[in-house]
Amino acid sequence: MHRTSNGSHATGGNLPDVASHYPVAYEQTLDGTVGFVIDEMTPERATASVEVTDTLRQRWGLVHGGAYCALAEMLATEATVAVVHEKGMMAVGQSNHTSFFRPVKEGHVRAEAVRIHAGSTTC
Repeated sequence: MHRTSNGSHATGGNLPDVASHYPVAYEQTLDGTVGFVIDEMTPERATASVEVTDTLRQRWGLVHGGAYCALAEMLATEATVAVVHEKGMMAVGQSNHTSFFRPVKEGHVRAEAVRIHAGSTTC
């Protein structure tokens, strides 16, 4: 399960309680291991963040490009789950293209997902 920035579980508030449907506990996933946090979740927009630690850095001290990709993938998937779970559907990523604007060395990395499509089988 994802935790909100205040440390509480986000189920029932930001995310649907689908923990029983997941075969792997959040804490054991990549998302949980590196500390991804969903900060906001609505049907149209979601935000997430992660604190920059050595776990996220590559050898030059910058955030590893894969961390950005993983954060984007997690956020897009969970934002879609929040919309489709009640319909008996699941969500997984179909495509992930990442462009880098500037390197990050410290602080937090923040991500925003905005729904641009809502089809009958894809969101």
